[in-house]
Amino acid sequence: MNEFKRILIQVFQYGIAIMFFIFIMKKIDLFLKKLLSFLEILKKKIDDKLK
Repeated sequence: MNEFKRILIQVFQYGIAIMFFIFIMKKIDLFLKKLLSFLEILKKKIDDKLK
């Protein structure tokens, strides 16, 4: 019974770690998309000034 409880706690901890990892990855993905769109706008402005 004690062994089972220990395994259950480990599984729970892994589950939380994976969920946290996915959450961070989504945040990073969102940040990179915003950065990319910002850089595209910046590039467009620079291109317009060079014309």
